[in-house]
Amino acid sequence: MIDWRSAVALVWAIGGWFVAAVFLGASGAVHKSPLLLLGAMTVPIIVFLILCSFLSSLQQAMTALPTEVYVLANGARVLAGLYLIDSGTGLPSEWAVPAAGLGIAIGISAIPLGLFALPADDIPKKTLLILWNVVATLEALAIPLIGVILAFSSPGSMLSLMRMPAFLMPAFVMPLMFWCHIQISSRLWRGF
Repeated sequence: MIDWRSAVALVWAIGGWFVAAVFLGASGAVHKSPLLLLGAMTVPIIVFLILCSFLSSLQQAMTALPTEVYVLANGARVLAGLYLIDSGTGLPSEWAVPAAGLGIAIGISAIPLGLFALPADDIPKKTLLILWNVVATLEALAIPLIGVILAFSSPGSMLSLMRMPAFLMPAFVMPLMFWCHIQISSRLWRGF
């Protein structure tokens, strides 16, 4: 059970992350270099890891949340469907279509997995959770990194991803999903 201090710490941490992403996206600073886009994806995860190391209330909140919450949070990945809107105009179709398709598939699959396959108290459920988590983690790493590589190799190709509101996907949603996979992996490693 999560106590109120831990809940407040978690809301402040995620809320601060969201506000920072909105501010960075609205400032237009990421238009200057794809390196800033890469930083927007990685810095929040590093900061969150540091905060969890030093703030016991945040660490307690992370531990207290059931695995189902981390899995169900991945339902937000259906927002990757927004990439299709800019496909061919602001984003390369070769990137946008697979990114949207994989994001939607992982987001949709998270719902029944979180609702019916957890707790993973038998081998088939645990195997299903492990497979889903591996695929979803790899997608959470690969798609944004491929986007950054494309932004470097073909300047201007990922421009709409560097503008609000699309910027919230690489700067907030995907790092948050990656953080969820860290938590799921940690629990799988420990055996729940």
